[in-house]
Amino acid sequence: MGSKKSSNKHYYPRSHKQKGSIEQILSIVLIILVVLVVLAFIGVQPLSVYKDNVVNKLSSLIHSATISSQTNTSSTVPIIDETAITGTINEYYSAYNSQSFDKCLNYLSSSVINKYGENGIVQSTSARYAFGGSVDCQIKKVSVTGNTATISIYEKFSKTFMATSADIVDGTLVKENGQWKLNWEVPGLQ
Repeated sequence: MGSKKSSNKHYYPRSHKQKGSIEQILSIVLIILVVLVVLAFIGVQPLSVYKDNVVNKLSSLIHSATISSQTNTSSTVPIIDETAITGTINEYYSAYNSQSFDKCLNYLSSSVINKYGENGIVQSTSARYAFGGSVDCQIKKVSVTGNTATISIYEKFSKTFMATSADIVDGTLVKENGQWKLNWEVPGLQ
Protein backbone atom coordinates (compact mmCIF):
# COMPACT_ATOMS: atom_id res chain seq x y z
CA MET A 1 0.00 0.00 0.00
CA GLY A 2 1.20 3.33 -0.89
CA SER A 3 1.29 5.90 1.78
CA LYS A 4 -0.35 9.22 1.19
CA LYS A 5 1.76 12.20 1.95
CA SER A 6 0.04 14.84 3.89
CA SER A 7 0.33 18.26 2.41
CA ASN A 8 0.78 21.28 4.65
CA LYS A 9 -0.19 23.67 1.92
CA HIS A 10 -3.28 25.72 2.54
CA TYR A 11 -5.33 26.85 -0.33
CA TYR A 12 -7.22 30.07 0.09
CA PRO A 13 -9.82 31.42 -2.21
CA ARG A 14 -8.56 34.13 -4.54
CA SER A 15 -10.44 36.85 -2.69
CA HIS A 16 -8.34 36.25 0.46
CA LYS A 17 -5.13 37.25 -1.31
CA GLN A 18 -6.80 40.31 -2.80
CA LYS A 19 -8.14 41.34 0.57
CA GLY A 20 -4.64 41.26 2.04
CA SER A 21 -3.26 43.47 -0.69
CA ILE A 22 -6.14 45.93 -0.38
CA GLU A 23 -5.53 46.18 3.37
CA GLN A 24 -1.86 46.85 2.71
CA ILE A 25 -2.69 49.57 0.19
CA LEU A 26 -5.17 51.19 2.58
CA SER A 27 -2.56 51.11 5.35
CA ILE A 28 -0.01 52.82 3.11
CA VAL A 29 -2.53 55.46 1.99
CA LEU A 30 -3.46 56.12 5.63
CA ILE A 31 0.20 56.54 6.60
CA ILE A 32 0.76 58.97 3.71
CA LEU A 33 -2.29 61.02 4.73
CA VAL A 34 -1.11 61.18 8.34
CA VAL A 35 2.34 62.34 7.21
CA LEU A 36 0.79 65.03 4.97
CA VAL A 37 -1.41 66.30 7.78
CA VAL A 38 1.53 66.42 10.20
CA LEU A 39 3.67 68.26 7.63
CA ALA A 40 0.87 70.74 6.98
CA PHE A 41 0.46 71.56 10.66
CA ILE A 42 4.19 71.99 11.30
CA GLY A 43 4.39 74.56 8.52
CA VAL A 44 5.91 72.84 5.48
CA GLN A 45 5.10 74.92 2.37
CA PRO A 46 2.81 74.66 0.38
CA LEU A 47 0.97 72.32 2.76
CA SER A 48 0.76 74.98 5.48
CA VAL A 49 -0.98 77.32 3.01
CA TYR A 50 -3.49 74.57 2.27
CA LYS A 51 -3.96 74.03 6.01
CA ASP A 52 -4.44 77.78 6.54
CA ASN A 53 -7.06 77.89 3.79
CA VAL A 54 -8.93 74.92 5.26
CA VAL A 55 -8.78 76.40 8.77
CA ASN A 56 -9.95 79.82 7.50
CA LYS A 57 -12.85 78.33 5.58
CA LEU A 58 -13.88 76.16 8.54
CA SER A 59 -13.59 79.17 10.83
CA SER A 60 -15.73 81.19 8.44
CA LEU A 61 -18.38 78.46 8.30
CA ILE A 62 -18.45 78.10 12.08
CA HIS A 63 -18.60 81.87 12.54
CA SER A 64 -21.39 82.15 9.95
CA ALA A 65 -23.34 79.43 11.73
CA THR A 66 -22.81 81.22 15.05
CA ILE A 67 -23.99 84.53 13.60
CA SER A 68 -27.06 82.97 12.01
CA SER A 69 -27.96 81.17 15.23
CA GLN A 70 -27.62 84.43 17.17
CA THR A 71 -29.51 86.51 14.62
CA ASN A 72 -33.20 86.97 15.27
CA THR A 73 -35.89 88.01 12.80
CA SER A 74 -35.84 91.63 13.98
CA SER A 75 -32.14 92.00 13.08
CA THR A 76 -31.30 94.70 10.58
CA VAL A 77 -28.26 92.77 9.31
CA PRO A 78 -29.10 90.30 6.56
CA ILE A 79 -27.32 86.97 7.04
CA ILE A 80 -26.28 87.10 3.37
CA ASP A 81 -24.37 90.36 3.99
CA GLU A 82 -22.68 89.00 7.12
CA THR A 83 -21.64 85.86 5.27
CA ALA A 84 -20.26 87.91 2.36
CA ILE A 85 -18.43 90.25 4.77
CA THR A 86 -16.83 87.40 6.72
CA GLY A 87 -15.92 85.82 3.38
CA THR A 88 -14.17 89.01 2.24
CA ILE A 89 -12.25 89.30 5.51
CA ASN A 90 -11.24 85.63 5.53
CA GLU A 91 -10.16 85.72 1.87
CA TYR A 92 -8.08 88.86 2.51
CA TYR A 93 -6.27 87.19 5.44
CA SER A 94 -5.88 83.98 3.43
CA ALA A 95 -4.14 85.94 0.64
CA TYR A 96 -2.06 87.79 3.24
CA ASN A 97 -1.04 84.60 5.06
CA SER A 98 -0.04 82.93 1.78
CA GLN A 99 2.03 86.05 0.97
CA SER A 100 -0.07 86.81 -2.13
CA PHE A 101 0.05 90.52 -1.37
CA ASP A 102 -1.11 91.60 -4.83
CA LYS A 103 -4.17 89.34 -4.36
CA CYS A 104 -4.95 91.30 -1.18
CA LEU A 105 -5.80 94.23 -3.47
CA ASN A 106 -8.90 92.31 -4.67
CA TYR A 107 -10.46 92.75 -1.22
CA LEU A 108 -9.72 96.47 -0.74
CA SER A 109 -12.04 99.31 -1.68
CA SER A 110 -11.27 101.51 -4.66
CA SER A 111 -10.86 104.53 -2.35
CA VAL A 112 -8.13 102.74 -0.35
CA ILE A 113 -6.35 101.68 -3.56
CA ASN A 114 -6.63 105.22 -4.98
CA LYS A 115 -5.35 106.75 -1.73
CA TYR A 116 -2.26 104.55 -1.27
CA GLY A 117 -1.63 103.09 -4.74
CA GLU A 118 -1.28 99.40 -5.55
CA ASN A 119 2.54 99.37 -5.21
CA GLY A 120 2.41 101.16 -1.84
CA ILE A 121 -0.15 98.70 -0.51
CA VAL A 122 1.77 95.63 -1.73
CA GLN A 123 5.06 96.94 -0.27
CA SER A 124 3.49 97.90 3.05
CA THR A 125 1.63 94.60 3.35
CA SER A 126 4.81 92.67 2.51
CA ALA A 127 6.77 94.60 5.15
CA ARG A 128 4.04 93.93 7.74
CA TYR A 129 4.26 90.21 6.98
CA ALA A 130 8.07 90.23 7.21
CA PHE A 131 7.83 91.88 10.63
CA GLY A 132 4.90 89.99 12.15
CA GLY A 133 4.39 86.87 10.06
CA SER A 134 1.02 85.34 9.37
CA VAL A 135 -2.05 86.53 11.24
CA ASP A 136 -4.69 84.49 13.02
CA CYS A 137 -7.88 86.44 12.48
CA GLN A 138 -11.10 86.05 14.44
CA ILE A 139 -14.09 88.21 13.57
CA LYS A 140 -15.67 89.53 16.76
CA LYS A 141 -18.42 91.87 15.53
CA VAL A 142 -20.16 92.74 12.27
CA SER A 143 -22.70 95.52 11.93
CA VAL A 144 -24.25 96.57 8.61
CA THR A 145 -25.98 99.83 7.74
CA GLY A 146 -26.90 100.05 4.08
CA ASN A 147 -23.75 99.71 1.97
CA THR A 148 -21.37 100.17 4.91
CA ALA A 149 -20.31 97.66 7.52
CA THR A 150 -18.30 98.09 10.71
CA ILE A 151 -16.26 95.22 12.04
CA SER A 152 -14.09 94.26 14.99
CA ILE A 153 -11.37 91.71 14.33
CA TYR A 154 -8.99 90.03 16.75
CA GLU A 155 -5.54 89.76 15.12
CA LYS A 156 -2.69 87.65 16.52
CA PHE A 157 0.68 87.50 14.77
CA SER A 158 2.67 84.28 14.38
CA LYS A 159 6.25 85.52 14.72
CA THR A 160 7.77 84.91 18.13
CA PHE A 161 8.53 88.51 18.99
CA MET A 162 5.02 89.47 17.84
CA ALA A 163 3.24 86.37 19.14
CA THR A 164 2.30 88.12 22.35
CA SER A 165 0.92 90.97 20.28
CA ALA A 166 -2.78 90.67 19.71
CA ASP A 167 -4.97 93.56 18.71
CA ILE A 168 -8.61 94.25 18.25
CA VAL A 169 -8.84 96.01 14.90
CA ASP A 170 -11.92 98.06 14.13
CA GLY A 171 -12.61 98.83 10.51
CA THR A 172 -15.19 99.36 7.84
CA LEU A 173 -16.21 97.71 4.63
CA VAL A 174 -18.13 99.24 1.75
CA LYS A 175 -20.24 97.53 -0.86
CA GLU A 176 -18.87 98.24 -4.35
CA ASN A 177 -20.61 96.74 -7.38
CA GLY A 178 -22.33 94.21 -5.13
CA GLN A 179 -19.07 93.10 -3.43
CA TRP A 180 -17.97 93.92 0.10
CA LYS A 181 -14.51 95.56 0.15
CA LEU A 182 -12.25 96.44 3.10
CA ASN A 183 -12.13 100.20 3.53
CA TRP A 184 -9.47 100.56 6.20
CA GLU A 185 -6.14 102.22 6.67
CA VAL A 186 -3.25 100.22 5.28
CA PRO A 187 -0.75 99.51 8.09
CA GLY A 188 2.44 101.50 7.57
CA LEU A 189 0.84 103.99 5.17
CA GLN A 190 -1.53 105.93 7.46
